[in-house]
Amino acid sequence: MIRRPHPSRPMRRLAVALLLAAAGAWPALPARAESTGGQSQAEYDQRVRESKARARELITQGAQNRIAAARRWAAAARAARRRGHRPARGSKARPAPRDEDERTLAGDDRDAGRGLTPQRLGATTLLTTPTNVRANNPAGDGGNTAQSEENIAARGNDVLIAWNDGLGPHIQGYGYSTDGGLTFTDGGAPPALAGWTWTSDPVVTVNEKTGVFYYCGLVAPNASTSGIGIVPATFAGAALNWGTPVLVRGVDNSVAVLDKEWLAADSLSGNLYLTYTTFDAATGDHIEFQRSTNGGSSWSNPVQLSAPGDNGGVQGPRPAVGPAGEVYATWGAVGPFTQDFIRLRKSTNQGVSCNRERGIDFPSIAVDRTTGTHRGRVHLAWTESMNKYDDAVGTLGNVVEREENGFFGRANAFVAGQTLRGAFVLLPNQTTDLDYFSFPAVQGKNYLFECDSIPDPLYSMRVFCGQDTTAQLRLAFSGDVISPAGGRGYIIWTAPTTGTYYLRMAYLAGALGGYRISTATAGLGPERGRDSRDVFAAYSDNGTAWSVPATRVNDAAPFYDEFLPEIMVGPDGMPYVTWFDWRDDGCGGRSFQYLARSTDGGTTWSANQPFSSVQNNWTAVATNIAPNMGDYNHIATDGRYLRPAWADGRNLNPDVFTTRIDTSPQISLCQSDAVADSASLFSATWTVHNLNPMFGNAYDYGLSSERSWPMPAGGSLSLGADGSGDVHLDVAVPDTATSGVNHLCLTVVSANGALRTSCCFALTVNGSQINPPPPPPVYALALGAGVPNPAVDLATIDFTLPHEGRVRLTVYDLRGRRVATLIDGDRPAGPSTTTWDGRDHLGRPVPAGTYFFRLEAFGQTRVKRLAWLR
Repeated sequence: MIRRPHPSRPMRRLAVALLLAAAGAWPALPARAESTGGQSQAEYDQRVRESKARARELITQGAQNRIAAARRWAAAARAARRRGHRPARGSKARPAPRDEDERTLAGDDRDAGRGLTPQRLGATTLLTTPTNVRANNPAGDGGNTAQSEENIAARGNDVLIAWNDGLGPHIQGYGYSTDGGLTFTDGGAPPALAGWTWTSDPVVTVNEKTGVFYYCGLVAPNASTSGIGIVPATFAGAALNWGTPVLVRGVDNSVAVLDKEWLAADSLSGNLYLTYTTFDAATGDHIEFQRSTNGGSSWSNPVQLSAPGDNGGVQGPRPAVGPAGEVYATWGAVGPFTQDFIRLRKSTNQGVSCNRERGIDFPSIAVDRTTGTHRGRVHLAWTESMNKYDDAVGTLGNVVEREENGFFGRANAFVAGQTLRGAFVLLPNQTTDLDYFSFPAVQGKNYLFECDSIPDPLYSMRVFCGQDTTAQLRLAFSGDVISPAGGRGYIIWTAPTTGTYYLRMAYLAGALGGYRISTATAGLGPERGRDSRDVFAAYSDNGTAWSVPATRVNDAAPFYDEFLPEIMVGPDGMPYVTWFDWRDDGCGGRSFQYLARSTDGGTTWSANQPFSSVQNNWTAVATNIAPNMGDYNHIATDGRYLRPAWADGRNLNPDVFTTRIDTSPQISLCQSDAVADSASLFSATWTVHNLNPMFGNAYDYGLSSERSWPMPAGGSLSLGADGSGDVHLDVAVPDTATSGVNHLCLTVVSANGALRTSCCFALTVNGSQINPPPPPPVYALALGAGVPNPAVDLATIDFTLPHEGRVRLTVYDLRGRRVATLIDGDRPAGPSTTTWDGRDHLGRPVPAGTYFFRLEAFGQTRVKRLAWLR
């Protein structure tokens, strides 16, 4: 079964290394000035080399395992088709490592750990908990069928989510919503070309202007090819319509593997930007980039983004696009000494120039594309642990395993600082060997466990909670569960409360023989990470100079783990970060999804809050995909909502859940139309509602007048989460005001200017006729001819509205088929102008011919003809 991940290759700190698109120089690696903690320099250097070698091995193992699983699936799918069947639902997709715990506990284990005081904490109470919605439909799934590693995109009411799916034969699935995310339809697997198998790492993105969604994932076009595929999709009413899949790139999987692809769409240029990791014999692995300028139909040649000096130690690349079309790409890099790195490159010319022993996550990136104060700012989020290298291990002598210690109640006792010596030995009729060790731990203390000598088995090394050994609550996981066997295991773990805990070695397969585990308690030095993992964020306004120091986002006590942070700038122009968080469980084994927000552009972060409604016990979650939580969660935004998506184990196997967090202000009660005399004082009232259910907001407001009346001063309003407040303004009607109607509008703006809403009312004046002002202009609904006509490169279309309201302007061909939607939204009264560049809704140039513009507003329609030349 798949369990909660935990750091096995801790990062002392992640230095943000920056590159411009045209620059080829990398910053120098840091000098080794760290304390060795009483170790000799040779011992210190050897520990660093062994840890970093294991980190690079784990990066490569994941990709190799993935392509091996894809080959198995492709073969199974072909065999099933030959038999006229399909692979069984819930059969193994990307197999989880063998579970060594499927046996009945001995009676004496049920009394173990009684000295540990239970400490079950409740989640922070929210005024309004966002409704959690499951996106996948588990009907017909096997009991261990997993859906995880989700990715989400949204545009208005249209939402698309993709995920890794343990159902098969395609190891990817998707769900979609056309009601804004209130309900979802499980669509099964995305369309594929003949012979394809979608294998892993699905991502989705959307061009906000055209409404075209793009689904991208790893694909096996055949048994001998590792590839990346993409397919466009559009919504039409309640239907999701797929385009034709395209193979972006394919490589011979006997010499190379593609992994961790990520896609971004630029609504300014229509370009698509793709990053991924390529594993091959020549480099070990490196980061590559491709782009498409025609909606994914064709792609540029691959360009290596990572420096040759980082080959063999990079993974997890992601692209992001800024509001001016600038392109960023970020990824993680394993450093040669104690530091690891987050790398970043930038282009200003649209890209031309608990079941895994690898508990590491990759940097998340977001760019502020709102109209707020920090438009264009790029944000990064990642995790850091405390430094393990400057603490000597194994300084207090040896503890030798005494058999039979295969149960909690027979565990061999030790204290941190001792060296554990044991052996994997199979007794008659046994296929595994479980070796338990018990140790006392103090709340907030950091503990190190390094399996630095072992033969060549597949094995796991775990830490268990002592307060409930019947449930076997897992707290940390390391080892080597994927071939090739014999990798060293490393755990950094922080005790959530004082008591007795258990360390266990479990043999899975391979060589038998002796092993050694060096242990220690770890002290804190100058490092930022306080425990096994903390969430950090940094920002830059130009991609070169970064906020210093980076800011810790999570505010939990330094006893608990945080995992898989995701960062996104909400529609309100404020960055948000989500992550798995274990603070609400006394033993640190059960998680909620948590959220933090920054109101000052990433300098400081708010008090953290959970937004998932059910606590997850990952120890009890059965799954057929490793890892059960996936390698990432995700957040998307549209013009109103923040939309996190995450893997959730509340149903005892991983499902894909999402919610929507409204970031908008609303004028829930508008001043009604009224009558007033000239030279009088009219009191107007509005009610403003903060729709954000989790965070309070500050708003500025002001009143405007259709006539040139003096207006009362505006003001500010601070509202709690899901809170409301009234605005009262006194309007002095001038003594010279003539009879007639004056429209007055209250506008409410979020504190950083990213969101605004307004509400108008008509004030009819019984007034003076002295020097009456000219009557306001009267407009009729009209659609002008396209200019020029015929058009070659660009056509300008003028139209006029009698009053403010919703408008739809579309282009049709002679057969009445919709070609493009130019406007679909509110526009002000009076003359307006837009343009058409002769491209359809997919960004493709239209053929020469005759087209019609259709203007729909206020229940009326206007149509004009335009000829297009090529």
